[in-house]
Amino acid sequence: MYCPNCGYELDSDDEYCPNCSSMVERGRAGLDDYRPDRRDVPYVYEEAPIPASRRTDNASLAMLVSVILPGIGAVIAGNSKGLAVFAMSVVALAVACTSIVLMPFCVSVMIVLWIIGLSMTVTATTVPDEGSPS
Repeated sequence: MYCPNCGYELDSDDEYCPNCSSMVERGRAGLDDYRPDRRDVPYVYEEAPIPASRRTDNASLAMLVSVILPGIGAVIAGNSKGLAVFAMSVVALAVACTSIVLMPFCVSVMIVLWIIGLSMTVTATTVPDEGSPS
């Protein structure tokens, strides 16, 4: 029996091809077809190219502001959804200042909002390089 994908010779109990890792289906047509043109060719995995990217001109300012005021850096970078993150952080700060009981919860919410704001800023300031595949 031979692998229908790469032509590698299989043992009778193989469930996956040891050469290309494709699943071997029993009773499928083509398992016994000998393909000498592909049998000795090793299977080569090709990875998709990673597109080159760069930061926008205002990336440094946006990241600095986003560290100080969560979400505002994303607004500077052009993502208006950062205003929602900023508004939620103001509410969490106000609740933390008025209630000692809710302070640990509000601090943890603020940490999450800072992370979200920073990730929004990074995403908004990353653009693909010209001429690279997108």
